[in-house]
Amino acid sequence: KTGYRTVRYQKTIVIMAENAPDQLIDPVTLDLPNGSSVLVRASIVGEVDITVKQAPAPDQWDNFSLGAYFDIEKEGSGTLRWINITFSYTELDPGNIEKELRMFYWDEGLLRWKVSTNSGVDPDRNIVYANLTHLTLFAPRQQEDVTPPLIDHSPISRADPGSNITVTAIITDAG
Repeated sequence: KTGYRTVRYQKTIVIMAENAPDQLIDPVTLDLPNGSSVLVRASIVGEVDITVKQAPAPDQWDNFSLGAYFDIEKEGSGTLRWINITFSYTELDPGNIEKELRMFYWDEGLLRWKVSTNSGVDPDRNIVYANLTHLTLFAPRQQEDVTPPLIDHSPISRADPGSNITVTAIITDAG
C-alpha cells in the first residue's frame, strides 16, 4: 500500500553523568486515516530519536486487529527507559469485543502476534494502552480465543487388521 504517514519527533539530550535521570520526550502523535490516533510518550537517557510510522499488516489473515498497525523505532546512542503507547479509536467494527482489546506486538522470530503483558483497554475513553520497554511493530487487537477444543477421551475399541472401522467425531463450537 502507499500513502502511509510517518511522524517523527527528535529531541537530543546529552547527559554526561553515569546515573543520569530520565528525560521525558514531548509526546508524538500519529493520526490514522480511520479517525483513530496513536500517542507515544517515552522516557530516555542520552541522545535518542523516536519515529512512529503507520505500517502494513504483517499477517494478511489478521481477523482480530482493529486495522491499525504502527512501527516505533529508536535511533541514537541513548537508552530508552520506558514507552507508553495510547491508541484512541472512534467506532469498533461489529464482532469486536471491546473488553478484550489489548496492545499486541509482532514477534519477528515466531512470526506471530503476542500480547503486551502491561496492556489494557479503557472502554469509557475509547483507548487501548501499553507500557513497554521494547520497540517493534504494534497493533491494538482483540485477544484470540485460544481455548483448546473439547476432546472426548472415551475408550478405544480394538479392530482386527483389514477390518472396517467407523470413526465418529462431534465438534462443538464453544464460542
